[in-house]
Amino acid sequence: MSEIKIWGARENNLKNIDVAIQKHKLTAVSGVSGSGKSTLIYDILFNESQRQYLDSLSSYARRILPRYETADFDRIEGLTSCISINQGMFTGNPKSTVGTYTELYTHLRLLFSRLGDSMLSAGDFSFNTPAGACPVCGGLGTAMTVNKNNLLDMSKSLNEGAIQHKTWKVGSRYWNIIQASEFYDMDKKLCDFTEEEMNRLLFSDAVSIQSKGAKVAQSFSYEGIVKRLIKRKKDERGLSAADYDSQFFSDGVCPECGGVRLSEKPRNVKLGGCFTMKDFVECELSEIPGLLAQLDNSSPAAQMLFPIIIKQVESIQGLGIGYLNLNRSISSVSGGEAQKLKLAKQLVSSLTDITYILDEPTAGLHERDVRKLSESLGKIVERGNTVIVIEHDPYILKHADYILDIGPGAGVNGGKLVVAGTPEEIGRNESSSLFTVFNNRNTIAAKIQFNEEKAEFRKYDNIHIHNINGESVRIPENAITVLTGVSGSGKTSLSTYICANTPKAVVMDQSQIGSTSRGNIATYSEVFDLIRVLYARHTGQSPSLFSFNSEGSCPECNGKGYIETDMHYLGNVRNICDVCGGRRYRENVLKFKYYGKNISEVLEMTVSEALKFFENEEDIVKSLEILERIGLEYITLGQPLNTLSGGEGQRLKLSQKLSQRGNMYIFDEPTRGLHPKDTEKIINVLKLLVKLHNTVIVIEHNLDVIAQADWIIDMGPEGGKNGGKVVFQGTVENILKCEDSLTGCYLRERL
Repeated sequence: MSEIKIWGARENNLKNIDVAIQKHKLTAVSGVSGSGKSTLIYDILFNESQRQYLDSLSSYARRILPRYETADFDRIEGLTSCISINQGMFTGNPKSTVGTYTELYTHLRLLFSRLGDSMLSAGDFSFNTPAGACPVCGGLGTAMTVNKNNLLDMSKSLNEGAIQHKTWKVGSRYWNIIQASEFYDMDKKLCDFTEEEMNRLLFSDAVSIQSKGAKVAQSFSYEGIVKRLIKRKKDERGLSAADYDSQFFSDGVCPECGGVRLSEKPRNVKLGGCFTMKDFVECELSEIPGLLAQLDNSSPAAQMLFPIIIKQVESIQGLGIGYLNLNRSISSVSGGEAQKLKLAKQLVSSLTDITYILDEPTAGLHERDVRKLSESLGKIVERGNTVIVIEHDPYILKHADYILDIGPGAGVNGGKLVVAGTPEEIGRNESSSLFTVFNNRNTIAAKIQFNEEKAEFRKYDNIHIHNINGESVRIPENAITVLTGVSGSGKTSLSTYICANTPKAVVMDQSQIGSTSRGNIATYSEVFDLIRVLYARHTGQSPSLFSFNSEGSCPECNGKGYIETDMHYLGNVRNICDVCGGRRYRENVLKFKYYGKNISEVLEMTVSEALKFFENEEDIVKSLEILERIGLEYITLGQPLNTLSGGEGQRLKLSQKLSQRGNMYIFDEPTRGLHPKDTEKIINVLKLLVKLHNTVIVIEHNLDVIAQADWIIDMGPEGGKNGGKVVFQGTVENILKCEDSLTGCYLRERL
């Protein structure tokens, strides 16, 4: 069968649609936020593939594997095994690294055990084994170290309270011991201490001293401050002091292994008499082939392992993340980097006839990296696989084999297959939301009215953080500044520095704002409080009666609207509550109405519908208008927070800030996952924040947003150690003339 066919898709807002997806092609699925794209591809196609596969296993195996509920559709045919490559960040074991995830480190362990100058096994090079792990850090590469800047005030003497920990405050028992030891001039500034005196003060082992005075016992034990603090940190009985002590500690590189994570023997083994494991795990991935090229490749082990390692590195480098190193903790990579690492593993796989599903693979990518990604997706298709991307990027859409446009609107106004066809066919169909993308290259206009001479700037000089060393930037106040650059260029590092050095800085990221079905956009925005008070005033009842979390909740489902039954290996079955019919409330509560609508019916309204319904209630309208202004007009008031996308959650968080002035807002990719139509709304919100006298900084690659910026800071020129430089800072007008800026080149092409 040459197609995957779905009939009668009705899950969530899908309106009984029939869809055909061509196999062994690249299909892009597009549509405005909330149109039903993810429901079609994830909740039906991917979910059903996983469910049917698990159903083929024994009941014992299904008992310990994830469980998938049946989606709402009539029939599906031509389904293949599916692999989802999403932007979910890695979590879990702190010992998991880029090297262990990609298995490059596994190959290196084998290489060192076979070709190294010592008779050690591959297991000896694993930091997850007792033989291989550093005895000090246990294979983590980091160790708690005392922060001397927090512990000591070097400008003071011991008598003046130079030791800032309360255990050694002037007059305390431990301070008296220091005084009684007569090791130090108590009036001497610490900055004048000799190296020997400072080492004794901090690191002296416990020594027994006889007292000459009457202030302490005749004999006592003197011990360095750091030694005693570390001993207490390791002692479980010191837990009561742990919170206080933590301010004097920081995570640092392990002093024993230098961050390599290995014990002494494997740490010192050399390849070719010159390279240790440290050289391979701390260099950038893109440099590994160069190291291998300097080694003898004539042995059978080298001939087998060198090509495998090089092929894996090239697949990673081709996706624009060659700046990572093998020792990087997997939990510290960004969502975009995580997705590319997952994709890189599939690029070296020999599997065929698989359906790969990618959710917004271009999110977080510079235009240069988008084109690299497009090439990589093409290679997966060439190998005989099917690739489906949920995507809005114009370049990916124009280079897809086939496009499904879901919409036309969002929520209740979406869920239809508006048009399906090749990019050429979409470009001729005026009913498609992508018509302007394919036919009007100049969909955006560069902003050229920003007056640099009249602007007031905040200056950040001599910046040192991660790969940024000594750069300086200017941020115009009451304006929109866009930080851009290829992956790993230093954008996020720069924003982190600015945030840490700016009062009233507010970070607006896409982290989830709710984990349960109890919270919804009405409760989060607090408009539901106003609505409940209105219903109470209108009916003479208590406001708590109109809360599904309180007095008015259905006694059977406790206000959830459904009953969930654990069916063991068959998965959880969620049934609408028989008592309330999914409406969450007691029957007597639903009898109370405001202009013909009960409280449950209000929660089923979209923001747009609620605006019309409550048009005479000024306070409610004001709250709802903010939700409409930030582009959430299609979402129902009762939609649970845990079902919102990252972008929807980010905009909802922003709704709470729109009345504030004088802040600096730092946005991390606010257009991620947004259709071009939705991007316009985000740009308008950013402009509104500026109008309210706020300063806005946006980490962004979207050319529409960049073109509308007042000020652009382009980082690069590449990622990792080849990044961290300010390639350009200035106006849109000037970046278009800058030949050194990749961003400027692509913006010129787009405009």
